[in-house]
Amino acid sequence: MPLVRDARLAVGLLRKAVATRTARRDLHRALAARGPLPEQTFRIAVYFADGAVNMYQMRQWYAPLRELAETWPVVVISRAIRGADALLKDGELPVAYAPTVRDVEQVLAEQDIRLVFYVNQNTRNFQMFRYGRRWHVFINHLWDYDLDRRTYAIGRPQADHAAGEPPYPADDRTVVLYAPTWEGDRPSAHYGSIRTHGEALVSALLATGRHRVVYRPHPRSGVVDPEYGAANARIIAALTAANRADPSAHHVHDTSPTLGWQLRSTDLAVLDISAMVYDRLAFSAPLLITRPSDPEAEVDAAGYLSACEWLDAESSGDIVAQADRVLGDPEAVERLHQWVRHYFGDTTPGASTARFRAAVDELMDRWETWHAREGDRPD
Repeated sequence: MPLVRDARLAVGLLRKAVATRTARRDLHRALAARGPLPEQTFRIAVYFADGAVNMYQMRQWYAPLRELAETWPVVVISRAIRGADALLKDGELPVAYAPTVRDVEQVLAEQDIRLVFYVNQNTRNFQMFRYGRRWHVFINHLWDYDLDRRTYAIGRPQADHAAGEPPYPADDRTVVLYAPTWEGDRPSAHYGSIRTHGEALVSALLATGRHRVVYRPHPRSGVVDPEYGAANARIIAALTAANRADPSAHHVHDTSPTLGWQLRSTDLAVLDISAMVYDRLAFSAPLLITRPSDPEAEVDAAGYLSACEWLDAESSGDIVAQADRVLGDPEAVERLHQWVRHYFGDTTPGASTARFRAAVDELMDRWETWHAREGDRPD
């Protein structure tokens, strides 16, 4: 009903306004307590224009960037109140809060930034691209992009820094990570599976007594479709009830800010079409991908999705047999490893990090060469 939708929208806007006001207060207090950043210290910036809801895009890079900062000091240029507040509370990297373009220019004037990383495709990235005399480097995923002199194949250095330990004991249960994405805001991006697959597959796994579910829904689940959010809430409630009935089950509703052990330690992952597929693939670990039920959802017919293991909505209740099939099929395992090599090359621990550092070192050397030749011309 329109009135119900309007009421829900009003409540959502009010909550967002309250959260933003709280974040603004906390942010300014934290900045005042910290004081100004030291000038002429940082050589690398990470440009992050998003708010707290997309912090997962930053957090996955914390460990590689901290290690890189031992050689090339790194600062995060944050444009949004709630994003900057979350970054400061995480405390993983120095943060320059720059809400306006003038503030960005002030950061560039005070620091010797030679390389700028971008971890996502926010449209406000273009406000930073205008500043030349420094490298602008996109470190997210690119589709069907041929390697040339402007790209470096580094693999996935985040996989070398998989953080944390599982919050459950080592036992004989088969551990299944179910990490669905959100519902999407248009038919072509309706990849989220919570309503179409999630409740059936989680219920089936909870019923066996030999499986453990690690449920990690996207933080935006339900922001567009209240029914999607309601299905998410029912899954969480089912996990709680299952743990209450059998405390040895140790099912997990995972909302932790970092992503590491979930990809490294689980036996099987059930994922929607999203970047999480390639996060998991970097660990050469078995996975099923939910096939979108919306016929308008765009599915790439090439690449890994042309040869992956699909889970249709009508097969979700049969997840136990589907999981046993994937885990026990040597041909499926070999196909997986072939795609891992295709996308990531050498996945020996440390190999991706070494390629990442080598790429940065080369860009810094090229910056020095250019700077010596061109001198201090203005942007």
